[in-house]
Amino acid sequence: MHRSLLHTLALAAVIASAHSWSCANSPTNATIMTLTRLTDPLAVCNDGSQAGYYYKEGTDPQLWLVYLAGGDWCYDAESCAARKLLPHVGNGGYNGSLHTSSVHFPSSCPKTGVFSELKGAALARANKVYIPYCTSDAHMGDRPGSEATNGWHFRGQRVVSAVLKELESKHWGGQDAEGITMVFGGGSAGGRGAMTLLDSVAERLKVRVLGYLDSNMWMDVASHNQSFMGFAEQTEAAFKWVDARNVVGSQCGLMYKGNEWRCIFGQFRMPFVRTPYLMTASQYDSWQLRFDVCDDLLGCTIRSDAMAYTDSYGMLVQQYLMGFPPVPDGKSAVYSQACYNHHMSESKLFTSTSNSHGMTENDALRVWVNDPQGYNWVDQCQGYECGAGC
Repeated sequence: MHRSLLHTLALAAVIASAHSWSCANSPTNATIMTLTRLTDPLAVCNDGSQAGYYYKEGTDPQLWLVYLAGGDWCYDAESCAARKLLPHVGNGGYNGSLHTSSVHFPSSCPKTGVFSELKGAALARANKVYIPYCTSDAHMGDRPGSEATNGWHFRGQRVVSAVLKELESKHWGGQDAEGITMVFGGGSAGGRGAMTLLDSVAERLKVRVLGYLDSNMWMDVASHNQSFMGFAEQTEAAFKWVDARNVVGSQCGLMYKGNEWRCIFGQFRMPFVRTPYLMTASQYDSWQLRFDVCDDLLGCTIRSDAMAYTDSYGMLVQQYLMGFPPVPDGKSAVYSQACYNHHMSESKLFTSTSNSHGMTENDALRVWVNDPQGYNWVDQCQGYECGAGC
């Protein structure tokens, strides 16, 4: 087999193990959401097919969740070609075409985790909107298809904007809009997208906006795995490839003039986010470490020769998070387990895995949404997977 094809298939295997969007949760005790296709001609997937969103009406008309799905990204022609070849994706085993096209989107989508309507769920009574991810740009891009992109469209920004415009027209356009609370967030790539869009969404809408950012953090560290390019270099390439200039933000752009890619990278962007948010971040993030540490394309077991690197990484994340939140109004919060995990808000782990404070992510979100304060629920132990809930 030709070497370039082998490399492309290897990249596909990497992406296939991503924490991705899925409608494959068991319908038992799941929230069943229904697909609506968008009509905005610019709100399209990579292949130009019309994007959409899933919706489930809640019992509290004043509370909403708008959630951006995750699933990695691509950052050049080769990585996009690999993405299109995905045999299976994420916890649902979906064909990779669902991350580049809406042609096979299912008409209904059973969801658990943050979408749960069971007793004790943080947003049980909320109206819920789930934006599936078919733009491969972490919801940040705004680049039309062309010969230079092999015909691929990167319209993540446009898709999110079109969904919000439709919700505003149908549900939030009345005089009582200011009494509505909308939790705007996402997980993994969706969390990174929500991070960059949060302030502009809050500025544009009349409703009260709170952010929920799950696993949006990457740290700019040298990779232990010499075969991996590093997340900083990858992000710089993606910034240019999908054209994410519109989500830079004025203050962050001034700080990193000439290196604006840093404004879509969690470590550098988060100090500039002004809208109140709850951020959740693992101190041993399994997505970052599987690349920075491991050579295993389908998983990651931390080897003994990499344990010192891993422990150092965990301490760096912990120290960073202990300085949060930087928002001066004191209404933002951070939640962190000293565990090896990533993006739990779309799974049952959202309600079952706790940190050393005895709090699950569901507990943290429930407390914070009801009373936004500067909580710092961060595990402070030292050592790989030292958290009480690991």
